[in-house]
Amino acid sequence: MAVTVDAVEENSLNLFVLKVTEIAFSCYAITDMARARKFYEGVLGLKPTVVHDSEHGQWLEYEFGPYALSLGSWPAFKPSPDGCSVALEVENFDDASRICARTT
Repeated sequence: MAVTVDAVEENSLNLFVLKVTEIAFSCYAITDMARARKFYEGVLGLKPTVVHDSEHGQWLEYEFGPYALSLGSWPAFKPSPDGCSVALEVENFDDASRICARTT
């Protein structure tokens, strides 16, 4: 595998290791945004920091320091018994994109 990158190290298995800097957000797929907001805001007392409604669906974020809990609702994004999705921030996005393109 010939990948030239600046911000990536190779581990003992000869796999490139991305440098993750933080969890950007975790997201739960939901089916009823009004019901979810009633719980997160009414019961837990959270304040939304991002609210996005469009013809394609809905997205909502509650921030906790550097982290965000997100809720998403649109036809192709279904709730899963396996839990949430997590987005990671990496040190160098361009390097991460090149590595992921070559390793998938």
